[in-house]
Amino acid sequence: MKYIIIISILLLFILWNISSVRRIDTFENIGIDIGNMLSCYFTELGLSILQKKDFHYSAPDVFFFNSLPNHLVYNYDSIYDAYVSHNITYKKMKNIIDSIPYGCLTTWSIYNNDLFNFWNDMKPLANAILDNTFKKCGLEKNTLYPIIHFRCSDVPFIRADQYYLQYYSFFKNSLQEIQERQGINKYDKVQIMNCSGHQSNEKNKIACKEYTDELQTYLKEIGYESELICNSNIDDFASLFYAPAVISTSGSFSFMSGFLGNGIFISPQQYLDLNTSVYSCDLCDKYQKYGYNVMHSKIDDYYDTKNVISILRSN
Repeated sequence: MKYIIIISILLLFILWNISSVRRIDTFENIGIDIGNMLSCYFTELGLSILQKKDFHYSAPDVFFFNSLPNHLVYNYDSIYDAYVSHNITYKKMKNIIDSIPYGCLTTWSIYNNDLFNFWNDMKPLANAILDNTFKKCGLEKNTLYPIIHFRCSDVPFIRADQYYLQYYSFFKNSLQEIQERQGINKYDKVQIMNCSGHQSNEKNKIACKEYTDELQTYLKEIGYESELICNSNIDDFASLFYAPAVISTSGSFSFMSGFLGNGIFISPQQYLDLNTSVYSCDLCDKYQKYGYNVMHSKIDDYYDTKNVISILRSN
C-alpha cells in the first residue's frame, strides 16, 4: 500500500510538471514578440500625442495584448507640453522612425537625445497603462530582488550590432549604482533571467549555460547569491516591470519592461548599426553605462567559452 501511495505521488508530480511546461510553452509560442510589439504600440501612442489626436491601435487578439487599451481619447497636454519643451515634434519623430532599421520595432534602441526625451516624457503614461493591464490580467508581481536580464540564446552567436556580451564589471558596477541610488544596504541576492531556448539551438544552449553558470560564480565572488529564472514570456516581462531594479544586456524585452517599469533601469550603451548610426545621446547616461560592451571583433569564436569568459573577466 505504501508503495502505491508513493508511486501515485510521483505520477502526480510528473503530470504537474508536464502541464506546467505545456503552459509555459503555450505562452512562449503565441507568436508575439512582446518587446517589439510594445515598442510599436507606445511609439504610435507618442506620435498620436504629438498630433493631439485620439489613439487607435489594433493589437493582436492574444492574452495580455487584447487587454491593452486600443482607443484612448486625447487628454495628454502635459506630455505634449513636455515634448514641446524638448523640441520634439511629430515631423522630427516620424523622420527618425522612418530612417532607422525596422522602424517602430527599434525605437527602443536610444542613440540620441530626441529618442530619449520621446520615451522619458511618455514614461508615466506608459507605466500606468502597463500596470493597469498587468493587474487586469492577474500578473501583478511582488519582485523582491534586482533582475539581470541576461540575453543569451541566439545572442551573441548571431553577432548582431545591438547585442553584445558585457565585461563582468558592468554587473558589479551596476549593482553598486543601484545600492547608491536606492540608499539602502546591499542586496544579498539577485535574479538572473535567462531563457536560452529563445530562437536558439542545442549548441547555443550548451554555451549559454556555461556563460550563465560563470556569471553566477562571479556574482558569488563579489557577495551576491543568485537565482536563475525562466518562466513564460509574459510572466517574466511582468517580473521585470515590477522589479526594484533591472540590469539589461540590451533588447526590446528588457527595455519595455525595465525602462517603463517601477524600478531603476540600467543598460549598456545601445546601437542601431555601428556602421551607419552616429551616437549622440548625452542624456542617456541617466541609464546607459558606457564602455562595457565586448565588441564582436574581440571574439573569434563564441563557442570557445573558456576564452570568452577570460575576456569577460578581464575588466
